[in-house]
Amino acid sequence: MNVLIVRGGPAFFGVLFLIAAGMKIWSPAQAIISLEAIEINPRMAELIVASVTVLELYLGLNLLFNKRKILFLKGAVVLMLFFTFYLWYLTTLAEPPSCGCLGLTGVFESSKHEALFSFIRNVILLIYLRYLCRNYNNYTISDTVNALV
Repeated sequence: MNVLIVRGGPAFFGVLFLIAAGMKIWSPAQAIISLEAIEINPRMAELIVASVTVLELYLGLNLLFNKRKILFLKGAVVLMLFFTFYLWYLTTLAEPPSCGCLGLTGVFESSKHEALFSFIRNVILLIYLRYLCRNYNNYTISDTVNALV
């Protein structure tokens, strides 16, 4: 079972990043408004959201299809750390904007609760990413096949 958790991790994060990028492509307004609410220039906010979306697409596709997964897992750690620090900052604000994190907009009555939930979720995902980075090369594809059989 551990083999499947480790070997399937890059695909999990690949899909996660592709979904996040797809949501920003579909409706970038929430992410842009979130950045504008913390006094970032509207043009700069659009540029940041577009850049993050491209990065999420790049990481997502490479985590799914590239053979050098450990490199892209480390890139995912960096991106997730960035998001986690941003969410931590939002939780410190008295009236934070909605972060629009993976469809959570409107789930909570308070944007602060939304940011706190997203922060905790990202910390858990970072722990999983660290585990993957440390253990991914310990299992071969034949171990994965044996675990499935």
